[in-house]
Amino acid sequence: MLGNIKIFGINFDFLDVLMIVMIIGCGLYAIYTAIRVKREYMFFENKFLLPGNCKPEDCTDPEGFFDFIAPRMLFFGISLILCGILDAFVVYMVRGHGIGWMYWLQMVPVMAVLVWFVLFQKKASKEFW
Repeated sequence: MLGNIKIFGINFDFLDVLMIVMIIGCGLYAIYTAIRVKREYMFFENKFLLPGNCKPEDCTDPEGFFDFIAPRMLFFGISLILCGILDAFVVYMVRGHGIGWMYWLQMVPVMAVLVWFVLFQKKASKEFW
């Protein structure tokens, strides 16, 4: 077992804390990607930027793709950070106050944001490749 971490007098599972850090970290990385895309208007090595199995050299309209993806990437990053904060709040409520049903609630917004972003990546691959 990985153990517990005590924060504000409440024991948290290590995996709960790791999940919160990963969600917020992915959100920050998405915001960084959006800013860099908007600033440089060029492809660079990044796992969030390109739709699956699409090569930068095969893009038919790179400028249009950058205009399409940058605001959505920014929204995706901000949404993930908010989901991470919600996740931390829910874990705090579950661990500290015993409200167990909220534990399942935290997965819905994260999955909704991920599905939304994947759908836009698919749309981008059809439109720009």
